[in-house]
This record gives sequence, C-alpha cells and structure tokens, in this order.
Amino acid sequence: MRPLLIALALAASATANDTLLVPSQYSTIQAAVDAAVDGDVVRVASGVYMGDGNRNIDLGLKELVIESEAGPEKTIIRCKGSLGNPQRGFLIEGGQSNATVIDGFTIRGGATEIGAVADPFNGGGMRILNSSPIIRNCHLIDNIAACWGGAMFIGHSGSPVIENCLFKDNVSNDGGGGIFSWGTERVVVRGCVFVGNDGVPFAGAILHWGADRMLIENCTITGNTASWSSAIDVWPADVRNTIIWGNTNTAGGGSPMQGSDESTFSHCCVEGDLTFPGWDHGGNLYQNPMLGGDGWHLLSSSPCKQAASPNTIVAPGAVDMDGEPREMSRLDIGADEYWSRDTIWQ
Repeated sequence: MRPLLIALALAASATANDTLLVPSQYSTIQAAVDAAVDGDVVRVASGVYMGDGNRNIDLGLKELVIESEAGPEKTIIRCKGSLGNPQRGFLIEGGQSNATVIDGFTIRGGATEIGAVADPFNGGGMRILNSSPIIRNCHLIDNIAACWGGAMFIGHSGSPVIENCLFKDNVSNDGGGGIFSWGTERVVVRGCVFVGNDGVPFAGAILHWGADRMLIENCTITGNTASWSSAIDVWPADVRNTIIWGNTNTAGGGSPMQGSDESTFSHCCVEGDLTFPGWDHGGNLYQNPMLGGDGWHLLSSSPCKQAASPNTIVAPGAVDMDGEPREMSRLDIGADEYWSRDTIWQ
C-alpha cells in the first residue's frame, strides 16, 4: 500500500495549484511567471514595481492568475516608457482563455515604439493578441500608443472580458485612446470608467472593429477627446446601461458616437442624438447624468439612479468600481452604483 499512497500523493501535488509570492519568494513579477505552471496564482504585494522583470511581463503560453494583494491604488507597475523607449505592463499573446486573470494593478507610463499599422505600435499599457483573458480591477493611466490603443490593444481573435477598470489620460495617435479592439470575437467591457483619454483622430475612449459585436455595459465614458467620435467608434457593439456624456470632438461638431448602423443602445444616458435612429433600443436618457466633482460618480440628483435595464443580470457578489454592491432591485446607469457614502464626491 505504501507505494500506492506515495504515487497518489505525488499525483495530487502535481495537480495542485501553487501560489507564488512577489517579492518575498520571487524578486520580480516576471520571475514568478517564469516559475509558474498552468493554474498557478502569482500574488503581488503592495509596492511600486519598476525596471526589467516588472514591465513587459510576458505570460508566454501559460494560463495564470496574476493578482495584487491590496488593489490598484497600492500595487503600481511603473513602466517608464516613451515612444523612443517602448515599455508595456503586460503581454498576453499565447492563446490564453478566461482562466487567465490579471487583477488589481495600476499600469502607468507604458508606451509602444514609433510606427503604424502593426502590432509593435499598438497597446501602450497592455497588448492582448489571440487571447481571452479577464482583466479586472486595473487602472491604466498615462499610457501612449504610436498607433492603436493608448492603454490597451486587443487584436486578431479572442474574447477578453475587461471589467471594473479605470482608463485615464491615455493617448493613441491613431484611434482608441482607451481600448482598440480589432478582428476579435465577443469582447466584453463592463463596469469601466473612461475619462481624459485622447484618440487624436477618432475614438477617445473605445474603438472596435471586430469580427463580432462588442458588449459595453455599465460603463461611464466622459471627458474624452478626439477630432471625431470623441467617445466611441464601434463596428458593431451593443451598448447598455452606459453613460456617454461630456466628450469633446476637437475638430468641432458631430456626434461623440460613431459606428455601424447595426449597433444598439439601450438604457444609456447619452449626450446629443444617437447617430442612427435604429440604434435606440429603448430606455435611453438624453439629459445630464449629474456626475460628481471627480468626474464620474453619480450625484444624489442623478437621473441615472435605478434607471438601468430591469432585465440586467448581475453575478452574485457583483460590485461597482468602488467595490460597492450591485445587487439592487434595479441597477444604476454607469460604472458607479450610487450609495449614500458617494456624497464625498459631491
């Protein structure tokens, strides 16, 4: 029996998932990724992570969970990149599935190299190719792409889920200041805030040229700029329970929303008329959402409170950008679920 017990123990240890700790066990995030195997968790302690091994973090072909212990405010990947010195936060390009999760980081100061219309020039903070990871609770700030996707580029195939992320002050020199999605399947962008991003020619927040429809749900898109379509340019997308307000077309005039006439908007709060009458699938508001001084929290007087689609399905334990519950009888429109403590933003 003893050999059998030993064999069973070895089999169990071979299949058990390990947690690799940074920096107490591994000095850099990349070192932990390199040591990990499929299904492992890389857990990163609070701190500012810089330099080789803590930027351009490449998952290779591995399916991993890479998570912070204390969230994006306390766990910062500082890329220190520029168009002359390309540095990103993460590269996810090995055909990963939704089993791969990046959770709880700030990625700041990423940049691509100079050029256009090729992958090396896309995705200043994060590049996702042919993969379907979940990116959750991340802040992408002050990243720049010479071509597409100032903060994030999603390309060629895959169905990533991007949820409860902040995209702030990112720049793309050729469209999609926050996210550029190209040639992908069903991409989900849920519960995210886009503020202060610049798409330069078009799409300050999101540009989607996909093989399938993007889902944009319970997002707040405000304060973004581009020459045209300063908020989103979608070919096509289903936009639900989302605020699109206060975005600026710097070339003057026109709608902040452009895209395929197959797109749909339902239970959104939008500034101006929808580009195509067929976009309006009911429940939309065309009035000021009343956002707080920080730019994206709802004021107590907001018409977006309890105005989301009554048919919205939320997962058990779902929370908004502040970590506050979304389990309400009827959700609010936007990334913020209004609670009384939100008065700190007013």
